[in-house]
Amino acid sequence: MSAKENLWAKRFEDVLAIDEIKRRADRPARPLLCLEKDTIEHACFRIESELREVFVTTSRAAEILQKFIEHAYSHSLSRYSDVPKFLGQCYDGLADIEPYFPHILTGPAGTGKTQLGQALIRILPLASTIQPDTYHPAIPLIAVRHVAIKTTKSLPGVLQTLVRSAHTSGVSGSRSAASIDACARWQYICGTSLLIADELQFISQSSNASTRIAQVLLGLSYLLVPTVFIGNYSLIHRLRKRPQEERQRLLGMPLILLLPDLPSSADWASVVKEYQCAVPGVYQFDFVEKRHELWSLCAGLKRELIKLLIVTYRRCRRDGKTLVCWEDIESSYRSPDFFDQRTDVEELIAQSIDGAKGRDDLRCPIPTNLSLENEYLQALKDIRSQNLAEAVMRDAMTKAERMAVKREQVAPPSPSMRQPKRQVISQGRVKKLSVKDLQENAARHRSQLPK
Repeated sequence: MSAKENLWAKRFEDVLAIDEIKRRADRPARPLLCLEKDTIEHACFRIESELREVFVTTSRAAEILQKFIEHAYSHSLSRYSDVPKFLGQCYDGLADIEPYFPHILTGPAGTGKTQLGQALIRILPLASTIQPDTYHPAIPLIAVRHVAIKTTKSLPGVLQTLVRSAHTSGVSGSRSAASIDACARWQYICGTSLLIADELQFISQSSNASTRIAQVLLGLSYLLVPTVFIGNYSLIHRLRKRPQEERQRLLGMPLILLLPDLPSSADWASVVKEYQCAVPGVYQFDFVEKRHELWSLCAGLKRELIKLLIVTYRRCRRDGKTLVCWEDIESSYRSPDFFDQRTDVEELIAQSIDGAKGRDDLRCPIPTNLSLENEYLQALKDIRSQNLAEAVMRDAMTKAERMAVKREQVAPPSPSMRQPKRQVISQGRVKKLSVKDLQENAARHRSQLPK
């Protein structure tokens, strides 16, 4: 390795383009077979495990991933410009290096923030070794470090997970500053260019306590490595109550929002299509054709959709069925098994309608004049309008009309009709039906019934 060669930065050059990011990040579905031969609970376990592993790199996810990778690349370019500078800072310390303001990735629970962090790890180069010159042994070369705060709830415990066992004693003392300095030095030696800290809201189980959270986050922000904190809305609400000097350090960068994909977007269609590929032949309706309806039952939250699919499958198996129809999905949504999730979905819809403060874990902690947030709120409002319109139409129908509509919903489309229908729907909804349109359609349907 020559003195001027920068292998620390070179390792990121192949993963800067969006196409390569998507190729490495995507985790396609692996079809599950013979689920009917499993016990009910094991089949549900297989479905949940597989759906949680599926990752579709949506346009928003690719944008966020590229931002983090570019930040890591910039760090390597500036902090490892040549071998003499690197060795000098290894021996002399890092006192002249200014810490970064951390990036905070937030959004409603269940949008896939943790999955995005795992995708980032898949994209970046694997750990290896590097020998700076002939006088020094090979040292680790680590692009990204990941810490799950869910099980490690104190700063010393977090710091110990970031160093090898031989250096643990250097970060286990009572002096926080010395522990942070030792850990920062080790990260620099290893070439760590990105640190991901996830599940931060679990540091404290108290709904009001935020001191421990702030302590851990401040400690990590002084490791002199670009840092990504991943947490739900509730984390940000807690941090906003901290003293000004802590807020300036922890919230110094704009929050990065990861919101659900819109129901009419190609990204949402790709997600539900991949979910169906994981369970071929189990659900007797096309996920893409029903993508708007599925979105309305989970508010676009992937975790809630997975829960609904599993609840429905379990209920069907208990009833002696191995196939799931759309009516089963609607029934499961209204069932006690989906009560908590349904409460969250309806709370999100209610907050979008009346602008009420609502729960901190569901309320965006920053002003909602951003286009991303406004689009999501409008999609939630559309759900409310659609539900009201459908309720008006049902109330206007006679018993015979309701039975006729039910038969039409249950009957599967003929093979000759399936493909044209898929082609038409995949272009998106051109016009949303009003209440008047639905009432006129109901009256027209009534007039066509046999006397």
